Amino acid sequence: MTLEEYRSENCLTIYDLGRMFGLDPSSVSRLCRGERMPSTPTMDAIMRETKGAVTYNDFRATVIGERTKPGGKRPTKKAAKPKRRA
Repeated sequence: MTLEEYRSENCLTIYDLGRMFGLDPSSVSRLCRGERMPSTPTMDAIMRETKGAVTYNDFRATVIGERTKPGGKRPTKKAAKPKRRA
């Protein structure tokens, strides 16, 4: 279960999770969106406070899984086309 799913199912706000984990709301928001992996102490707090409903593997699947294409290749950014001068 992702942290966002846990938050929704338990009717918690980003602020509630921040108090539970000892984090500021912006950090919790990044974790919920899958933009960051939690540090070991933060992951310990998340697992403890969610009673194991959210685990390291849930973050790994979200954060790392979305960054890679099938076959394990990272997506490439398309180069912006240069603007033509008149």
